[in-house]
Amino acid sequence: ESAGLLGELLGAVEQVAQGSRERMIVCEVPDDAPFGAATAALLAAGYLVEGRVADFVRDGVELQLLVWRADLSA
Repeated sequence: ESAGLLGELLGAVEQVAQGSRERMIVCEVPDDAPFGAATAALLAAGYLVEGRVADFVRDGVELQLLVWRADLSA
């Protein structure tokens, strides 16, 4: 159920971005278990991991930079 809600939320964000002619959306998500559903939803929606910052959240937990690009989502 939460996966469906996350997908709907991402769809709404992408519609707004496309409507305002944004070229990309960047999401910063910790690579940690509590954020697993959010990361899975972003990846399923076509976001790509384009960067990582080691030990940013805390020791051993990276910050992932997930990016959606309008030109790749068509």
